[in-house]
Amino acid sequence: MLTALAVLVLSLVPASVPQYDWDLDGRITTADLTAYDACLAGAPLPSPAHSIDINGNDVYPEDADRTTLISVLTGGPDDTGFIPPLCPSCPVLTADVPDPVPPSFTLDLGPLLSRLPRETHLGVTGTPGVILLPWRSTPYTIALPILDSGGTPGRPLILAGIPSPDGQRPSLRISGAAPVGIHLSGNVSHLVIDSLHLIGTPTHSACIRAFGPVHNILIQDCILEGSAIGLSVEGLTMPGAGTVRSHRNIYLRQASSFQHNQGNYISACQFFSCTESVFYDTGLPNTFNQANYFVAGAGRRILSHSFVRNPGFAGVQARGGTYSITSNIFERCGNAIGIGHPMSYGNIPTGDFSSNLVLSPKAPGWGLAI
Repeated sequence: MLTALAVLVLSLVPASVPQYDWDLDGRITTADLTAYDACLAGAPLPSPAHSIDINGNDVYPEDADRTTLISVLTGGPDDTGFIPPLCPSCPVLTADVPDPVPPSFTLDLGPLLSRLPRETHLGVTGTPGVILLPWRSTPYTIALPILDSGGTPGRPLILAGIPSPDGQRPSLRISGAAPVGIHLSGNVSHLVIDSLHLIGTPTHSACIRAFGPVHNILIQDCILEGSAIGLSVEGLTMPGAGTVRSHRNIYLRQASSFQHNQGNYISACQFFSCTESVFYDTGLPNTFNQANYFVAGAGRRILSHSFVRNPGFAGVQARGGTYSITSNIFERCGNAIGIGHPMSYGNIPTGDFSSNLVLSPKAPGWGLAI
């Protein structure tokens, strides 16, 4: 089922556990992750009872602490082909909004999602359909539900923008009350997000965030602008997320002093690929801010035929997994490609790091660091 929530919160543990209530609002919600990330980036701790060493193993900061916190907050076989981008036989709903959009207008997809049919026959769940968002001269403000289900392998749920005649994608500003723009929970499978321009502020955690074992997700022809992270995939623990693909997307100005900045942040994902994409100014100048941060762990990660310019530090940090980092251009990177972990943490990275072009490096000027 799809649940319409204007504010993306999920409370699963008692609020009496102080080390998890990082925004001090008396509740344990996904907003606490944003406050925790701010502390990782240097903000003061909320109280003496808080420690960034969430798992209490005296190793910090480390990726495992963040994974432990996410598990508290949120508590399939791999596909190799692209999800079909079109579904001619699926029901189509188009958002009915005024043009120009009034300043106070908020687009709520909940009613549209509730109108999509969900039929079961012969043990196979029918495709819920297609939601189309037309371009408008004024950006939408979005109140998106948490998406917690999708389509079927050959017939995904499609959330797509209808571009303007000159090719501009519909712009969706993330609501100030929401930590992220589009939130995918662990039950989402077979979903396409197509031709949208998501716009966040430095206080937003991510344009798109996926928690848990999501699978067969395609994000294509989108612009992910602002927020601390463009696309965050956090499968928690392996096997974690299944297949997630980013294709022909633009990552633009991920910049936040409240938490570390990344174009892609990928953790505990069996298969992730980013192809034919562009990364501009992904991160404030800081060695913790990258265009692509692949957390230590098993899984296959691909970055190919993409252009990375002026990340906070690295074009790619390949902490662990099996890689194909090929045929990319890295311009003005402090470190174009980093392979491994300085403390030998997690899985040893292996794979192909070839046919990449490094241009005009900035300090410290590393093309490749192992």
